[in-house]
Amino acid sequence: MRLQTTWLHDSGSLIAKLTRRNQRWTTRYGEFTGYHKGWESIIIPEYLKPLADTLGCDSVTIQEYPAGTEIAKHIDSPEAGEAVHVLSLGPATMRFHQNGITFDLELPTNSLLTLEGEYRWHWEHSILPVPAHRFSIVFRSSKQ
Repeated sequence: MRLQTTWLHDSGSLIAKLTRRNQRWTTRYGEFTGYHKGWESIIIPEYLKPLADTLGCDSVTIQEYPAGTEIAKHIDSPEAGEAVHVLSLGPATMRFHQNGITFDLELPTNSLLTLEGEYRWHWEHSILPVPAHRFSIVFRSSKQ
């Protein structure tokens, strides 16, 4: 697991391209990685393509979270690839769970978390209720 806290210096222009709605929503682009909800197009938008290419990913998921939204604990599907990259556009706390052990990891705005190895495959993770409106962009690879 790696956390880069200043990976994206200015997310304002990226956030401006994302559609704001009143409830949590999901939009997916690129290759199929086992997730159906919100699939939009095989083509990754130009404004996300450089980030996806840098990370070696061919699938992008945009999620919007109104304040107070949380995500239940889970492990991403095997089809999501060896590493899952989460770009946090807004603060969040990710909680890791395994065999009764938990720990929290703060995800600052503009940080990039890479889940790989043991944390990718053997630890469940969840997002605690977010304190403010937040977007996340998750990058995955369909190539195994």
